[in-house]
Amino acid sequence: MRMTPWLWDEGLAEHALAAVRRACERGVVDADVALADLELKGGRSTTARSIVRRLAVDLSRRTKNELRLDALGARPSAAGSARVELSR
Repeated sequence: MRMTPWLWDEGLAEHALAAVRRACERGVVDADVALADLELKGGRSTTARSIVRRLAVDLSRRTKNELRLDALGARPSAAGSARVELSR
């Protein structure tokens, strides 16, 4: 993915490294391998590309769900949400 190095430099590095270090501390299988990959190759690593693909899939799924809710009229508008907050 061509986006991965850019996302890495724009802040993904900090979050990804912290998450993988926590996984190492919890004893997650192969977390140490992922950490070594990230530390060695950064945004050009297989692990970083996998993280970006996962984030893209999650975003796509969430967006599709929100669009379905919008089409059904099942999601309150931002203005409607604000009115609820104000009426409390």
